[in-house]
Amino acid sequence: MITSTFNHCFGRSGRVFPVRVGPLFALLFAAAISGCGNSSQKAWLGVNTRFGPPESYGLAPDSPGAGTTKADRQIDLELIRQLGVPLIRDAGMSWAVIQPESKRRYDFSFSDELVRRAHSAQAELLMVFASVPQWATADPASTAIHLGVPSRDHNAAFSTFVRTFVDRYGHRHTGGIGQPVPAYQFLQNIQQIPPAEYAYWLKLFHAAVKASDRTALVVLGDLTSPGMATAEQPENNHASYFDRLLADPELQGDGYPYFDVVAFRSYPRRYPGRPAFDDKLAHVRQVLADHNLDLPVWVTAYGSDSEADQEGRQAQDLIKWALHGRAIGIDRLYLHSLRDEPATDTQGTPGNYGVVRRAETGKSPERKTAFRACQTLFQRLARQPRLTPRASGVYMLTGEGDPTYVIWKVHDYDPSAFLISGWWEVQSLTGQRVVRQGSEVKLTDQPILIRRARSPFIY
Repeated sequence: MITSTFNHCFGRSGRVFPVRVGPLFALLFAAAISGCGNSSQKAWLGVNTRFGPPESYGLAPDSPGAGTTKADRQIDLELIRQLGVPLIRDAGMSWAVIQPESKRRYDFSFSDELVRRAHSAQAELLMVFASVPQWATADPASTAIHLGVPSRDHNAAFSTFVRTFVDRYGHRHTGGIGQPVPAYQFLQNIQQIPPAEYAYWLKLFHAAVKASDRTALVVLGDLTSPGMATAEQPENNHASYFDRLLADPELQGDGYPYFDVVAFRSYPRRYPGRPAFDDKLAHVRQVLADHNLDLPVWVTAYGSDSEADQEGRQAQDLIKWALHGRAIGIDRLYLHSLRDEPATDTQGTPGNYGVVRRAETGKSPERKTAFRACQTLFQRLARQPRLTPRASGVYMLTGEGDPTYVIWKVHDYDPSAFLISGWWEVQSLTGQRVVRQGSEVKLTDQPILIRRARSPFIY
């Protein structure tokens, strides 16, 4: 008799509930039971894109970064359509690009284009406020594109900009472009900004967004290392930033905490020996509980590099981490990123995290193994978005039709022991399908998708 202990279900609190299973598990494995998985029908996996101008991301106009020309952006749109991405995140709310001079009228041409492209791809857009014009900063030596907060002397201009932007793209939708934008994120890598200063501007941002569209979500700027010191900055105080922000007197008031969603970014291979997301999520939830809050948590950027011969590893990382993140209660995850990007030291992110390679302007980029893997998962999630963790290395997807199981070999046991006799349709991450007897399905580190199938010998 095969008996083992598995992490069967994960509560929203992050606690793990062990369940003893044996041969009965084999029968349950083929049944379409919902278990304790998240029952939400909504999409939960998306991709970071760069449909805006380079200045939106703090890059020079002549940067070799992706999406610098209209032709590149059209190619990226086609890639998003091919992937079947339901959620995209992009820094289109760039005050520096829309109003580079204080007396100049707003120019919404790039943000209009971004919203149109998201609508064309049938993807919901998370709009990121990403940059401040030089004239509105406190530092006269600042470059034309500033990625921090404005000077308090320009608080009225800031509020006017945010409200005008949300009027154009929010529920009121005065711009008449695409679908309303449902969520706005205030800045990225906020741990570089003193908590009191970020709190001051977050309150203004929240007030302006809600005044224009009360249904819109305000997303906290993503935390880089909540509860954890990074290898790049092992002695900094980023680990405690979230707690200090929530406790700061500047943030207090009737609208506390002035955001609807917590966000952090994570690159799990930077923390060897730790499970993906768990420690950061546990810290965020504990800090929320300490301040009597219970809010959704999103991972607004996660990824794995594809150095030289590591494309296969990247593909399996992205799939495994997405499923694990959802299973432990993360409401949304966004892949970083669509294209490989120029290597940068500003955020400590290498340039090979994309699912397609960089290419010459106007040329279609080479698709990596991760592109095909993500395409396979997105197509499946479009029909079966509900996820239930059945065991370590075994996840059940339900929705339309019979359940699909995503399964792979793990280090401490072989889940294939529970593939009972019978026929299964087996799909690889690259989309190939075969029908096999359960005893013939061999597992490796690469996830596969399996569903109950009829015998190929029955006509």
